[in-house]
Amino acid sequence: MNELGLQWDWYQFNVDANDRGGPGLDVQGYGFFGRGIFLPSHTTARRYELADNLTLIRGRLTMRMGFYELVRGNDTTSDTFFAGRFEFLDLPGIVLSNCLQFPSVPVALGGCGLPASVSPASISTLQSWSLGEPAFYEQGFGNLRYVQTRPFTAGYWQDSWQIGHGFTLNYGLRYELDSQDGPLSTYQKNFAPRFSFAWDPTNDHKTVVRGGYGIFYSPVYAQIPDVVKTL
Repeated sequence: MNELGLQWDWYQFNVDANDRGGPGLDVQGYGFFGRGIFLPSHTTARRYELADNLTLIRGRLTMRMGFYELVRGNDTTSDTFFAGRFEFLDLPGIVLSNCLQFPSVPVALGGCGLPASVSPASISTLQSWSLGEPAFYEQGFGNLRYVQTRPFTAGYWQDSWQIGHGFTLNYGLRYELDSQDGPLSTYQKNFAPRFSFAWDPTNDHKTVVRGGYGIFYSPVYAQIPDVVKTL
């Protein structure tokens, strides 16, 4: 039996920012304020998909093999970090005063000469926020537009073998090639073996013991090459 599938997909994703001016403010552990770092974001995406699967049954063997091709096209305009963002985190006390960092060190050596029982003090995230002391600032530059086509190719073969009454063994191998164009390289070793079994110990269809093992790969999300290429 052969199964052939074809698909064409087109969609748009358009989100604008309520705060067009910025900047963004990230008080870690408490909230994000101001303009979102990815906004405005406008995307037109197209997908072309071809899938073909062949099933061949011979006695106790059921073999399946197939081929899959997905062409992913993205046309995105995203203002990632273009409004800038201030990151507020915990900071060492020396940012404000040597006395916070070295309270018991003699004054002549840059400390405050306090008793040895006084411990150093840091600046909390909320304190750095209140003082207007960000840990760092992020700013995006470059071309706002990201246009790229990335093919995704896969093939597989697997077999289901009914060894005896109540015991079935499944095994196979899948290979995937997630093609990247630009700053990211294409990893070419995505071999994914699969193995599993199903066992009916009493052969009465009331109890089944199952087990399996496999390696699986996740495709690279389009935003990763987008950010690397754009920023």
